[in-house]
Amino acid sequence: MAGAYYVAAELCKRGFIALLTSRNTRGADIICSKMDTGKTAFIQVKTVYGSKPRWPFNKKVEEGISENLFYVLVKLNEGIGHPDFHIVPSKILAKKIREEHRRWLEENPSHKDNPMRTFSDENNEFKDKWDLIIDFLNS
Repeated sequence: MAGAYYVAAELCKRGFIALLTSRNTRGADIICSKMDTGKTAFIQVKTVYGSKPRWPFNKKVEEGISENLFYVLVKLNEGIGHPDFHIVPSKILAKKIREEHRRWLEENPSHKDNPMRTFSDENNEFKDKWDLIIDFLNS
């Protein structure tokens, strides 16, 4: 839950309305909007603790694609350091997770297909890419 609060604070800091949803809201942890444009983005937050920017997912993420759905992947650093944010549009996340899972299966024939997926951003391709959400809401 801490990750969602950090994300909401970052969005508010950038001038958007960011509302946390109740825990049983399907598909979105935060609803973010901009009054002037009337645009709304749905934000799914995933949070991990530790040193590697790697998040677990279920294969359902490969199907939940929408132009206004974004994933903000939060890595809480040890101690009281500022968290790292990785912002990924749902379409891109689904594609990368699908490719990564396929590669994992091909690497070793003993790997059995299962519903677990992972996403890694060790090259920081999506780190602090708030402009992806900002540009969508401003369009």
